[in-house]
Amino acid sequence: MKKTTAAVVGIGEVPTGKYPDRSELDAALTACRAAILDAGLGPRDIDVILPTGALASRHFNVDLVFSRLCEELGMNRSLKMNCQVMAGGATSSSILAVAEGLIAAGMARRVLCVHSDAVGSLPKQAGIDLFATTGVSEEWEAPYGHNMNAVGALATQRYMHETGTTEEELAAVCVALRKWAMLNPHAMFRTPLTVEEVMASKMVATPLRAKECNMLADGAAAFVVAAAGDARAISESPVFLRGHGSLVTHYTLSQERDLARLGFPEAARAAYAEAG
Repeated sequence: MKKTTAAVVGIGEVPTGKYPDRSELDAALTACRAAILDAGLGPRDIDVILPTGALASRHFNVDLVFSRLCEELGMNRSLKMNCQVMAGGATSSSILAVAEGLIAAGMARRVLCVHSDAVGSLPKQAGIDLFATTGVSEEWEAPYGHNMNAVGALATQRYMHETGTTEEELAAVCVALRKWAMLNPHAMFRTPLTVEEVMASKMVATPLRAKECNMLADGAAAFVVAAAGDARAISESPVFLRGHGSLVTHYTLSQERDLARLGFPEAARAAYAEAG
C-alpha cells in the first residue's frame, strides 16, 4: 500500500439544469469560490488550477486554457500553474490523479480542480450534433451512422449477452442513481424514479431508453486537493486518496476487443492494489 499523499479538503457546486442566463464563467467562479471557502482557504492559498475542457463554447474553453479563472479569482502572480486536463468521461478521476501527482512531486500543496459547461442551454440541434460526432471516428464509424448513443448501446448489448443482465436490472441502476440525486440540492432531477418509469420511456438505441441516456445540462463543480500532511489542519473531514486506477483501451469502439468490460476490471484491480 502506497503512502497517502493527498486529500480533498473542499468542494463547491452550482445548481444543475438549464440556466441560459448564467454564463459558464459565472458558474465556474461560483463553484471555485465555494470550494475554496469550504476548505477554509483564500484564493492566494491555491498553487495550481486544473480546469477541464468546456464543450458548449470554444471561447470559454480558450479562456480556461489562458488563465481567465486565475485573474477573476485574484490569483495573479501567486498562482504557479494553470493547466487544462481533459479526458472526456474519465476527467473527474484523471484530474484528481494529476492533482495528486503534482502534490506528490512537490510541485504544489493545494490544487483547485474545476469543471464548468453549459451544454444544456445549447440550441437543440447544436447539442445533438455535438454528441453525435464527438469522440466518433470520421473515417471508420461516422459514415455508417455511428454516434454516442450507439457507443453505449453496443457496449450494453454485449454486457447483457455475456452476463445475463436483464433490462430491468439496468433500469434499477438509474433508480439507484436517482436516489442519490434526491440527496443533492443541486441535482437536476430530484423526484423519485421507478423501474417501471424507466422501462416505459422511449427507446433511443436498443437496449437503452430515454431515461437511461445522458441529459444535457448546465452546471459547474470544483474541489480543492491538498497535501495529506496539511489536510486535517485545513478540514474537519478531509477525504484521503487511497488508490485509483485507469486504462486507455481504445479511441474508436470498433478497435475495442472487450465491449462487455472495456478496461474496468484492470482499472479496479490497480485501484485496489494501490489502496492495499
